Amino acid sequence: METQTEARNLDLPNLVAMLKEQSDVRYDVVVPASGIKMKNGNLIIKSGGVRIDEQGVHTEDATLVPTPIFDEGIANRLNIPARYVRTMREQITSDIENHKQTNTANIKAHRGFSTLYDENINYWLENDPSRLHLVRGFRTDDVDDVGIARAFLSDRYRTIDNYDVLLATLDGVKSAGVEVNIDGADVSDHRMALRLTCPEVQQYSEEILRGYTSPFTGESGTDNPTIFAGLVIKNSETGGGAFSIVPRLVIKVCNNGLQMTKDAMRAVHLGSKLEEGVITWSEETQQQELALITTKTRDAVATFLDVEYMKSKIDELHQLAGVEVKQPPKTMKMISKKSGWSENEENNILKHFYQGGDNSALGVAQAITSYAQTVKKADRQDELESSALNSAELVSINI
Repeated sequence: METQTEARNLDLPNLVAMLKEQSDVRYDVVVPASGIKMKNGNLIIKSGGVRIDEQGVHTEDATLVPTPIFDEGIANRLNIPARYVRTMREQITSDIENHKQTNTANIKAHRGFSTLYDENINYWLENDPSRLHLVRGFRTDDVDDVGIARAFLSDRYRTIDNYDVLLATLDGVKSAGVEVNIDGADVSDHRMALRLTCPEVQQYSEEILRGYTSPFTGESGTDNPTIFAGLVIKNSETGGGAFSIVPRLVIKVCNNGLQMTKDAMRAVHLGSKLEEGVITWSEETQQQELALITTKTRDAVATFLDVEYMKSKIDELHQLAGVEVKQPPKTMKMISKKSGWSENEENNILKHFYQGGDNSALGVAQAITSYAQTVKKADRQDELESSALNSAELVSINI
């Protein structure tokens, strides 16, 4: 099946269209280990599909192609080393590509190359046949259509889907009576991140932006010292983290986003034990989830899109701006080791630090967030942006 699962910097209409398409083919099923198996590298859900023909209605097996996140879930739930699962999957992928190059007449034959993967996973599923698991996927009503296995999770996992989160968030903002702009949204297999800015809640802070220059335009923070209040709405449908609302300050001169992760509001995806079978959420349950998210969003808007809150956060930035970084390469090396940056990330963040011209701990945060805007992977951008202020504080402690 063709369902878009990743996109960067979406505007609101395109975000709505993408999430609505995903919602329409959502497939969630709680199933015992005995009700699933791996075959040719794909997930088979026994009697997971329905066929309607002249003889009546029949249940048939449903086939879904696992994503890397699903494989991570398999490793976690079955206590198999994740690296080993990845290695087996990589071998399947390699065999597929080799087969395509040598025999394009029968592409489906590649599924015979996955014996090792199948045998390993099936062995551990059969070891505890009554244990319940939640499979999250995408599939249509066509039983012949191969779907997507998105995640393999606990049967206590409480689903809060991106489409519902988006609608409830917009309702919450509307009920708070504050005008916001959609500053872009990223959707990946792991999570959704929706960025909002509030132009009517802003402050000028020439003092902390005086030495900063945008690496993108060369514009000076002295000439444009505006800081906007904002939020990031985050959610994962596949076990990648809690639904959360994170306050965010946006530096207008470069569009750098500084996330105040310590103040975030969160709702963990953990609920009561789910019943076995395909999950069809009731209207009452859906409305309760929407109401909760709407309320949290309204509360977050009132708390975070507020001038006094913003002033208190800018005061914290002032403290970071007063910490001089005397040995930038050594400092970046220290942060890199603690944060798990790649060598390429370390070099590029150092480059952005020099281009920005702010040799303070705050300048380090600016360098991380400006570099984050250039990375290709949405999840990595959010990870870097989320860690920027923590890294700046680390600098201030170790100077």
